[in-house]
Amino acid sequence: MKKVLTPVVIACLAMPLAAQAEKSSSYLPQFSADDLNIDGSNDIILVEAPTQKQPGRKGPPRTNFVSGIEYTETIYENQPKITNIVKILADGSTKFHKNWRLRYVLSQADAEKGIDQSEQPGRLNLVVAPRFEKWVSPRFSYFIEGIYKNSVEGRGWEKDEFVFKPGGSINLGRHFFNVVAEYQYKETSDHEYNKGTAYSTGFHIEPTYIYRMNPRMNIGLRLVFNEQQDESQYFNKNVKALVNYRFNNNIRTEFNVVVGKSGQAKNDSGHNYTDYNLNTSIPINKTFTGILNFGYRLGDQYNPNQWSWGDREGIFTKIAVSTRF
Repeated sequence: MKKVLTPVVIACLAMPLAAQAEKSSSYLPQFSADDLNIDGSNDIILVEAPTQKQPGRKGPPRTNFVSGIEYTETIYENQPKITNIVKILADGSTKFHKNWRLRYVLSQADAEKGIDQSEQPGRLNLVVAPRFEKWVSPRFSYFIEGIYKNSVEGRGWEKDEFVFKPGGSINLGRHFFNVVAEYQYKETSDHEYNKGTAYSTGFHIEPTYIYRMNPRMNIGLRLVFNEQQDESQYFNKNVKALVNYRFNNNIRTEFNVVVGKSGQAKNDSGHNYTDYNLNTSIPINKTFTGILNFGYRLGDQYNPNQWSWGDREGIFTKIAVSTRF
């Protein structure tokens, strides 16, 4: 019960500050992508309001990508420790037209397992996603994106994924609403074990609400529901409560708590989990921004069976640099 109440408590503690925020200046700048992507993820890109270019001045940056390393260490009750290292070569996008941009991700994931931390087959990930985006009015914008994902492991495993992803944003001054949905089609081949090719589909929806308390502080809630129509019928649903703050030197920090449930509907088994995350972005200059993220993760097994790994505990770290030009 305490885990369920955690995000609600955080939001309630921040609400009394709203009265003070109302007394501040009525001017509030537009929400920017930085307000929503403090963790360094470029998966959701806010469609910015068009601005008239000033003579003699360069336009806004057209390319923004993140490069860095993610480190995850997870200990299960009935399994050896698993260490995952993801090397992000580029995770970003380039805008080549007022309504078009190309999003891309290139990364390599390596895993180590057991007491001796023996290496597992590495995985190379590629994402290419053209996106059409349009600012309809000062308050409403939307985008439509087609995504191709390819993942390959050295042992003969490969997955191709095709995604249709629409999204929209409504900006009402202090209130910001965003919703993104995905329909996923996947083809997975495992040549090492001669399993042939498996086909599956999936659905993902992610609504977000942000309340701007003042020009420096935002609070919000984000809901996630993901369901896979595959052999295991995997699902994941959670709610995230967040508070982010911008300091005088433009350093941005966000603390969020994610409470959710994931598992296999087929076996009615999985984990009730709680993640605590502290994300920080540190501007270095107009081109580069440092990203430091830390997370602590807990998962309680429910309805265990003979294949269950038991309760889990883990840590997450991300060190990266965001580049804009």
